[in-house]
Amino acid sequence: MRTLALALACVALATTGCAVESEDPIEGTGEEALVGGTPESRFLAAGYLASADGSGPALCGATLIAPNVAVTAAHCVYRHRDRKLAFGVGEVSAKARVEVTEVKYHPEAHLEARGRIDLVHTLLLNDLAYMILASPVRGVTPAAIPAAKPAWASCDVRLVGYGKDDSERVTRKGVGGCVVLNAKLGTDQIVEIRPDSGGAVCHRDGDEGHAAIREGAGGAPVLVGLYVGSVTGSLTDCRRYLQLLNGYEESSGHADFYRAAIADGTARLR
Repeated sequence: MRTLALALACVALATTGCAVESEDPIEGTGEEALVGGTPESRFLAAGYLASADGSGPALCGATLIAPNVAVTAAHCVYRHRDRKLAFGVGEVSAKARVEVTEVKYHPEAHLEARGRIDLVHTLLLNDLAYMILASPVRGVTPAAIPAAKPAWASCDVRLVGYGKDDSERVTRKGVGGCVVLNAKLGTDQIVEIRPDSGGAVCHRDGDEGHAAIREGAGGAPVLVGLYVGSVTGSLTDCRRYLQLLNGYEESSGHADFYRAAIADGTARLR
């Protein structure tokens, strides 16, 4: 495991254009389109973030873990920190959204690069944030946090994302996934999950903040991981099904952070 972690670090240092913190997709380029996958109506806890005024596309993914708490990639909400955001469920066109009132970042999230080479920032270590919502999301079962990390080669994961289809309509899609890597980088536990169909559900450089979900007892969603991006950004080409070192923040390895988020949300409902 230690060798794998060091290999990841070496790749990140050797690759140019690694930073995942890209600007919003440019209108008309198709860079916000999803590649692969099929329409997905399950696991409504796997939702999205959008502008609170209802304008624009899904900005990134987010997942409900308590009635009034959603989690996402820290760099995604930081990128949009000057906007009023809302958490949405289901299809974007339905505009079933609840406003975000507060964002709290993982205490070890490294949101801005420091110096010319900042390995921690490049690797997006502990790249998590949780959001307090203005009111509970009704009719949606929050995702549970697993007690143990996913087994290597397990293929019971569903990757759920949002993006434009060929007709330029924003849709919700999913694809099956297989766990191909578990590694610990410092204090951060990551997992890599590859789509099992040879396709991908991703944007230009990944589908930041979107969920890897598996079905738990009674069909309830279990959050396996949150996608934060590829550390080999310039080498990742979703349209050619080329994905390299696509990192998910592995949920059981961040259980303390999630428990604190749920406790925070619960206290605000009293």
